Amino acid sequence: MSVTERYFFTTALEADRETLRAARALAERYGLPFVPRKKRSLRSLVEERQADGAFVYGADGLRLVDSDGGETRFHPGTAAVRIKRLRAGETDPMVEFARLAAGDRVLDATAGLLHDALVAAYAVGPEGEVVAVEKSLPLYILSDAAVRRPPDHPPAVREALRRIRLVHGDHRAVLEAMPARSVDVVLFDPMFRRPVARSLTSNRPLYRFGAPDSLSPEAYRAALRVARKAVVVKERPEAEVFRRFGLEVLPRKASFTFGRRLVGAAAVPEGERR
Repeated sequence: MSVTERYFFTTALEADRETLRAARALAERYGLPFVPRKKRSLRSLVEERQADGAFVYGADGLRLVDSDGGETRFHPGTAAVRIKRLRAGETDPMVEFARLAAGDRVLDATAGLLHDALVAAYAVGPEGEVVAVEKSLPLYILSDAAVRRPPDHPPAVREALRRIRLVHGDHRAVLEAMPARSVDVVLFDPMFRRPVARSLTSNRPLYRFGAPDSLSPEAYRAALRVARKAVVVKERPEAEVFRRFGLEVLPRKASFTFGRRLVGAAAVPEGERR
């Protein structure tokens, strides 16, 4: 069964004509079947089609209901808190370590539900841009729908969403097709090899629907070619990926941290720059 056959669109139980029209339009946009609800339970629809999940559109927006009955919808999560801190003049470890600045162009190669992409989009400001690549179709759809129609979240979050451009695809293929030095920073947040215990609950959709690919040498080399300033990887502090690629690791007491490789002028110590 292909990925487009494992998911479908439907509506909430109470759906007027406009909701029905919008749900059909979403199904067409993402190339998935539309299945009329007809008062049936979501579980029966999913079981009938032997699907992995159903995208349900209603008055409260878009949600994904999986075969176990769990629900997932787009939410900025900790990104909203991080943006609030940046607005208050505080720092963010990713923003600081990646040397993000106003006007930068960023490629988030493993977008997920856009938490790091949102923070990056806020940091680069109105003149900047974030291109977010997501391989998983379910996560791409939830995120892309949020970008196209920002949910009712704080204004700074909605503005950041509008600066993000989603791409559905494999990050290695996307990177290899890009011109050299075409973005300032490339971000990677691959699926943790050993998940943080509490994140198994809070990030359930990422582990259920996310692409479990590790960062390959080919993708890393492509990122080094594309970046003008830095390639940044997010992982557990003890992750082998930092040693494998010889990354400079940000020392911090947390369940995850960042490693980076500075490139171009950013790699030259300030005292040696002309």
